[in-house]
Amino acid sequence: MAMKSELDKVTSTDGTPIAIARAGHGPAMSAAPQPSARPAAPDASYRGGWATDIAAPPELVWSLVSDLERMTEWSPEVVAIDWLDGATQAAKGASFRGSNRIGVLRWSMRVTIIEFEAPRHLVFATQWHGADQTRWSFDIEPTGAGSHVTEQFEVVGR
Repeated sequence: MAMKSELDKVTSTDGTPIAIARAGHGPAMSAAPQPSARPAAPDASYRGGWATDIAAPPELVWSLVSDLERMTEWSPEVVAIDWLDGATQAAKGASFRGSNRIGVLRWSMRVTIIEFEAPRHLVFATQWHGADQTRWSFDIEPTGAGSHVTEQFEVVGR
C-alpha cells in the first residue's frame, strides 16, 4: 500500500492531481486507429502520443511506468498481463501476453520489450505472428519540478 500513498502525491506541475493512468493511455490518443472510409496508403503509419510534466522524481515515475502489470489498473483496455518464457518483470528481451478489451471486442497479443534503459526509456512492441504491429515508447526526463514524461505509439505492421 505504500505505492498507493506515493501515487496520491503525483501531481502536474500546476498542482493538479493527475492519474499516473496516463502512462497507459493519455486523453489525446487512442490505442486503436480511428475507422476511415479510405484505405491507408501502403507506406502510411498511424502514430500518436502525449507528453506531460509530473511533480514526482523520475525514479518514482519510472517505477510506475516500468511495472507493466499495473497497466491493468490504468489502461481503459488492458485487462491482463501474463509474463512469458520465464520472465517475471520488465527487462530488455522480456515478453508477456497482453489481454485487452474494448466493449465486446477482446484480443491478446505477445508483447516484447525491445529497449529498457532505467530510469528513462522503455519501448515495447506488440506482435502478431512474429511481426511487430505497434511500438509503444515511454521517455522520462528530469525537470526542476519533477519529470517530463512522453508516451508515443506507432502502428508499424499491417
